[in-house]
Amino acid sequence: MKNLPLLFAAPFVLVLLLAFGIFHRHHSALRNAQVFSDQQNIVWDHRVIDLGMMTTNQHFTVQAAFRNQTGKGLALVPESCCGMVATVNPTTVPPGGKGIITMTGQTFSPVEGLQQDRIVRVHTNAMISYLDQIHIHYSLHPKWHPVPEEVVFSQVIEGQRTREKFRLYYDAGAARCKRIIANDPRINVQWEPTPGKDYQDFIVMFSAQGKPSEEIKTGFDISTADDLYPKIHIPVLIGMRPSAIVVPNVINFGAFFPGHSPKKEISVLSYGVPATIQIVRLPAWLEVRHKPVTGKTVLLADAKIADPGAFKDTIILRVKTKHTLDIPVVVIGYVEN
Repeated sequence: MKNLPLLFAAPFVLVLLLAFGIFHRHHSALRNAQVFSDQQNIVWDHRVIDLGMMTTNQHFTVQAAFRNQTGKGLALVPESCCGMVATVNPTTVPPGGKGIITMTGQTFSPVEGLQQDRIVRVHTNAMISYLDQIHIHYSLHPKWHPVPEEVVFSQVIEGQRTREKFRLYYDAGAARCKRIIANDPRINVQWEPTPGKDYQDFIVMFSAQGKPSEEIKTGFDISTADDLYPKIHIPVLIGMRPSAIVVPNVINFGAFFPGHSPKKEISVLSYGVPATIQIVRLPAWLEVRHKPVTGKTVLLADAKIADPGAFKDTIILRVKTKHTLDIPVVVIGYVEN
């Protein structure tokens, strides 16, 4: 009989526990609904702030304005973290009123990457979970600025030694160039002394060895004494040109009567190296002979065709320099009846 009160008390405790669970779920639902409702009724001028290009350890101050449309007084609490300090003014914003969140901080080191983002979470004084967040983005400018940003060698002839200049500008306090490492044995990079200047001049030399019409993409690395920027990569683009070309690549005889075709010239131009020419394909009705011209090879073409109508065929010239090139030349025209 001594345990009888406990038997009567157990159902009562169970009812209390059930009631508390229902209340807790209802309160959580109301709280979540309130977060959603407040989030929909706080209007920001902007929540994404792009600071553009920044330097290492640069201080910044930014602001984000908002308007309270919740229909009640609102106190926002911005979260100060990650080396940033965030404040709000006024601390409580009346219905329909405006407030400003001010955030101050400084950029991270480039070890964190050159594209950096900071996030400031905003809470209300009555909520545990954050209500919204402000994104701050910036790009960290390296301490060195190459001009131009890539070195381009265009129309390079094989065997020709080509040189270009580029300049590397330094920010204040930046470490100077310590070593140059070329990624291609055909590239030679040397720096010129520029004492007391905020830049360093470099001479890039290329010993042209490549296939005709080849495009070579390579580069070189400049290392410095700054551990945050262990090296700077400078791209190098090299466009090889053939050591010999044929001009024109299409011969148009136009319209003519049999036995009266005009004479057409074909010029073979070689660059820096002597060239030998061999005709490996020639239509039977076409006559080609050498024309003596100083400094280049000229072929004189004569169409010995009698059949009326349009014609089209191809000559192939084999030009030998350091490479052997088979160069096609198209021949077109019309024989009058």
